Amino acid sequence: MAVTEASLLRQCPLLLPQNRSKTVYEGFISAQSSLISIYSQFLAAIESLKAFWDVMDEIDEKTWVLEPEKPPRSATARRIALGNNVSINIEVDPRHPTMLPECFFLGADHGIQKIVCYKI
Repeated sequence: MAVTEASLLRQCPLLLPQNRSKTVYEGFISAQSSLISIYSQFLAAIESLKAFWDVMDEIDEKTWVLEPEKPPRSATARRIALGNNVSINIEVDPRHPTMLPECFFLGADHGIQKIVCYKI
């Protein structure tokens, strides 16, 4: 049974972050790709993700992450505790990790109002 080149990439043990449509890091392999070319593209993708992983590591170290409990390197989302029965879901863009992430609050309305309306 012939194994397609695309299926080999999907079996790679290092899971790269993907957007919701699962398309961010597809396309390393084409029929004309050499192994050296594929490897070079893979290394470039890894290098481009260093800032993303640094941001996610900082979030994991400095906040109370509720989900995922043990995030894989491919996870782009976090649910972070903010207070009593209030949390925030964030989705970080791997290509632009320092931009404001997509986010929404979870919890009782009165708890969310306290946090959203809090003035510094």
